[in-house]
Amino acid sequence: MSNPGDPHLTNYPEPSHVSRDRLNLLCGRVSQSVLGSASGGTGTLIASTIKTAVEAFVLARGDVRCAIGQVAPAIEELGIREAHRHPDPSRIDRSFNLASVAVQRGLPLVVGDLVNKDCLLRLRQDLAAYLMNLHQLARAAFDRTTRMAAMSPETCLANLRAIAFRGAPPRDVDEMASIAGLDPDIKYVPVVAVRSALPGSLRRQPNTLVDKDGMQALVPDAWDLDSMAQVFQTQVVLGPASTLNKAHQGVVLTGSAATILRDGSVPDERAVVPSTDLLAELLVRGNPLLAELLVTKHLQSMELLPLKRRMALSELLLLSLERGLPVNRVARDIGLPSQTAHNRMKALREILGEKLDNPDERLELMVAVRYARHRWALESD
Repeated sequence: MSNPGDPHLTNYPEPSHVSRDRLNLLCGRVSQSVLGSASGGTGTLIASTIKTAVEAFVLARGDVRCAIGQVAPAIEELGIREAHRHPDPSRIDRSFNLASVAVQRGLPLVVGDLVNKDCLLRLRQDLAAYLMNLHQLARAAFDRTTRMAAMSPETCLANLRAIAFRGAPPRDVDEMASIAGLDPDIKYVPVVAVRSALPGSLRRQPNTLVDKDGMQALVPDAWDLDSMAQVFQTQVVLGPASTLNKAHQGVVLTGSAATILRDGSVPDERAVVPSTDLLAELLVRGNPLLAELLVTKHLQSMELLPLKRRMALSELLLLSLERGLPVNRVARDIGLPSQTAHNRMKALREILGEKLDNPDERLELMVAVRYARHRWALESD
């Protein structure tokens, strides 16, 4: 199989050197060969899709992976459509076999005078591997769709509960949702319990999915979630709304937000907490290496202080940076004596200097302090 950077790839013809008339002739032979065995609208679709795939291979100079990347969605769609129209996969198998034979016979016509015998042999081998990969893609999509179509709504619902939370090909999620009686076009909100599991009654709610552990759920965006706190019966985090086929991304984000509340690094007593209220913390934890670099850059001197002193100074620093309020206001909000707050801010200015007045540095400081406080809090455990 040829890959980018393979030495022999440089010996393959440039696309501009391949005659368009010759390529059209080859693709025409492929289409005729396929249409002869698969008549009707779907036969035309199979022939057209394989023709496009052959063109992609030539234009990619025989780079199998590159060509597959270009046509894989169309090939999978072909397998799905065939499964819906014809339960017998032999049409796909026969079409690809005939196309392979036609292409092998016609390839010398297209590039015969552009390459030597060794290069033509390699091209044949790569083309055979390419068509075999496409055949496997189409059959996999066909078999997957056929299996789902044979499932009962109950089975599809059970499978959907598993794949919706961990992610799956969007088309599979939509197909299962439809069979299970769920609307794949409406938006769902991830709900993740912080400590105790969600109530079992939630499983009986319409258009609702709950994972096997009862800690995660997907509920319709149309719900008035603020008034549903009693239904959840435990503290939960709400994620961003999306269709079912994209829900797993929101589930991961919401799960991370629930972990932040669970470990106590951000205190919040609300029964329902939007994940958007924890975005800063999520951003910090999303790239620990970056956060550590910022801590080293800005807080190296502060890390030499005793832990209790670090936590006291960093609390005032973080609130001052995030709220942008005078020290007196921040001190009043957190119940700190004004003189104590001013003394701490003076110490912070001695440590950080002009960084406190530089907008770019302040932004970096917010990330660094938020991350460092979480790490320092673990030191005290």
